[in-house]
Order: sequence, then structure tokens, then C-alpha cells
Amino acid sequence: MNKKLSLSFWNKLLLTINGIDYRVDQDNYIYLTKNNKTIKTDFKKIRLGTRVFKEIFKHSINNYIDTTTNFIINFGEYVVKTDIKMVYDINHSIDTYNKHYKIKEGDVVIDIGGYHGLYSLAISRKVGKTGRIYCFEPNPDSFKILKENIQENNIRNIIPINKALYNRSGQYRFFKKKAGSRIVARSFRTNTKNSLITVQAITLSEFIKSNHLPRINFIKMDAEGSEIEITQDLKNINQKTKLAIATYHYRKDIGSDTRKVVEKNLGEAGYKIKTKIGEHKITYAWE
Repeated sequence: MNKKLSLSFWNKLLLTINGIDYRVDQDNYIYLTKNNKTIKTDFKKIRLGTRVFKEIFKHSINNYIDTTTNFIINFGEYVVKTDIKMVYDINHSIDTYNKHYKIKEGDVVIDIGGYHGLYSLAISRKVGKTGRIYCFEPNPDSFKILKENIQENNIRNIIPINKALYNRSGQYRFFKKKAGSRIVARSFRTNTKNSLITVQAITLSEFIKSNHLPRINFIKMDAEGSEIEITQDLKNINQKTKLAIATYHYRKDIGSDTRKVVEKNLGEAGYKIKTKIGEHKITYAWE
């Protein structure tokens, strides 16, 4: 039998201040209740803070929400399936990625690391009928949800692509870990069953050339560390664009996050650079 855990003083205080009732069952699942809605969560997810649960209460469709798996929420004008990590990140991420470039009608956007497609959905109406969003997600589990979210909301300007982007085309070892999924080295080992697969990758320059794309207005990139390899290919692309790149992912092989190497790659490709240092590092680039 599991040892009974209890919420910290600060957890209890913040939940109480926000009018959220709580209880812990014998299996150490936490149940949060407010306005006749109940959220099931656990001690790992409760560390994300009260803010994320307030968002789930606000946007949930059902009266019972199990955050230990994927769940359905209202997302703006859309209804989407996602998980607690995306609810935690998404509003902040959208504002941050587009801080220096405002998406407009007719834009062509590449979303690298699309996951469940929430960023692409958020900008879908902005690019409009004449715009296109190419959304890359190599994890087959996440890609399935991405396609469902696009189809269920009848979106026609998002093109989902079940491939990775990298500095060379080919097949790569890939670690499936929900939002933390990534390409890994041959030496990588894990005890998580069925989590190591092989995915197909292409380069950004090859994709642009093979699809005859005359322009790219904006690239959003969050590739769990592969930002280094992807930006190495920018020098092979004739056109310049605007980019916002997550550069906070730690890379064991370089002993740091990706920021300095990504900035170097961008500089060599002829871009001007500015990095926002905060909860998440975002590197912006422009001509």
C-alpha cells in the first residue's frame, strides 16, 4: 500500500485562497473541486501551481477532468484534446513567440514541434484562407491528436506533417515522452517500455524546395534540443524569414542549453539575434 502523502502548506493555502476544495485518496491522487467541477491530478502535476488548474476549471467542457491523461478543453473558438503541460504553457507561449512578429492574413508559417497543434490553431484564423501553416510533429501519438484537433475543428489551412526536421534527411532514433519527445543519440538508454522508435527526418531547406514555397513569413521552433541541428540548415535557404526559437532545452552533449549554439548558427546564416531570458529562453531572429 502506498504511503499516504499530504499537500504542502503553500499548496493548501493557494488552493483555499482560490476557492478550490481538495482531498487526497488512498492512492495519492488529488481531487480538486470548484463550482461543481472536479479535477483529478497527482503530486507531480500539483507542482505546476494553482494557475494551471484555474485555467482547466475555466476552459473544461466536462465536469470531471482527469489530468493524468489527455482531456478535452475549450481553446478560444476551438474544442481540443491536450494535456496539462500544454494548458500550462500555451497562452504564455503564444504571446512570447509572436512578441516581435504579428501573424497576418496570407502568411506562410512553419510550426516546428507542433505537438497537439495548439499554437497552429491559435494562429489559424490570423493567417486566414489565403495563408498556410505547416505543422511538424514526429511523435506518432502526438501526431494522431494533432490531426484529430485539426479535423474536429474543420481547419483547412493547417497541414500536419508526421516528420522531424534535422540537419540531414534520414531515419533517427526517437524517444517518445509526450511534450518532451526528441531525437536521441545511439547511446541513449531508457527503461520506459516501447518509448524508443525510429522517425523520418528531412531538412528545412529540402522541404521548402520540394514544396516550391516562394516565401516563409515566420517560423516557430520548439524541438526539444534539435534547434541546434535545424538552424545549421538555415544557411542553405536562400530566403530570410522571422524566427522565434525555444532555446532553453538542456543538451548533455554540450553541457548547457541550446542558446549559444543556436545564436551562432543564426549569425552564420546572416540573421540578427535577440534572446529573451526568463522562465523560458526564446531567441528571435530577423534579417
